[in-house]
Amino acid sequence: MAVRLFAALAVDGTSGARLVDYGDALASRVQGGRGIERDGLHVTFAFLGDVAEEAVPLVAVALEAAAASVPGATAISTRGIASLDTDDVVAIDLDVELLVTLDAARDRLLANLATFAEHVDRRAWHPHVTVMHAPGEHGVRSSFPTGVPDPPAATWVADRLELFASIPSPVGRQHRLVHSVPLGGVPVGG
Repeated sequence: MAVRLFAALAVDGTSGARLVDYGDALASRVQGGRGIERDGLHVTFAFLGDVAEEAVPLVAVALEAAAASVPGATAISTRGIASLDTDDVVAIDLDVELLVTLDAARDRLLANLATFAEHVDRRAWHPHVTVMHAPGEHGVRSSFPTGVPDPPAATWVADRLELFASIPSPVGRQHRLVHSVPLGGVPVGG
């Protein structure tokens, strides 16, 4: 059996609450819009795709090696609305203090997973946080003809790299924490 996995950096509580409120406010203006719930808010580090369940411990080890290659926590701040190839989400571009170091750690992670994660997304990393979904024909651009309002200013420190399973449910995919490791450190469980 396979499980869909992704690795992510956390968004702290105060900044996360502001981003959730912003996403909810946008969603209220879009037919079928849905803000991201607080426990679903994250900065995707790497989408790993479907991985055999028995390989998940190997993915956790590779995640630990990637996190250990970063000197420690990193500051992240909102920059503006992300330009994505899709019109069914609103995402916020992020400035990441240790971007070059984290990008190199991501490359090592993807290389270490090549033998057991066939569907890894190898596109260049574009740090962003999704705050709202707008499914169907009523996308974001048509709902905000003059542009999506600027996101709130928010800055936080991401201190860990987390591995999540993405599990289908009647209300969309739910995320279950599988493993967590501090940046620059040793695993904290999961």
